[in-house]
Amino acid sequence: MKPLANWQDHFEVRIIPINENLLIDPRNTTGKVDPTPNGNFVIVKPKDKSVKIKGFAVQVKPESYIDGHSPVEFTMIHRNTLLKKLVNECRNGEMVLAHKDPSEKAKISFFFKHLPKYSTSDKKIFTGTILENFGKFYKFEF
Repeated sequence: MKPLANWQDHFEVRIIPINENLLIDPRNTTGKVDPTPNGNFVIVKPKDKSVKIKGFAVQVKPESYIDGHSPVEFTMIHRNTLLKKLVNECRNGEMVLAHKDPSEKAKISFFFKHLPKYSTSDKKIFTGTILENFGKFYKFEF
């Protein structure tokens, strides 16, 4: 089975520079949250609201690593109810996020630390797969 063409016709990706502490305290009620972005919040959702995401996996491309280290960290993944970080499942230590269960999802979101100007750069360090159903999936890169 081959992936369907042009995932961008079917899915939207928003990359929002943000400080990770604003995800915990969005109104800065403590007055201690630095407004300077230290990473990005990523939202992936279908353009057609009737479409749901059944499966999702995203990987930091190994060629984007610097001296063997990933250029980003998934520091808030423990708070994510839809995704999990695959640690021991990856042969070569790749950084991968995948869905926790096969339930339908209206959208997927995650935070990655570092590269706060990623949304305005030409870099594409993420690759992965979006599964709409078992016969329909898309390979993506952003």
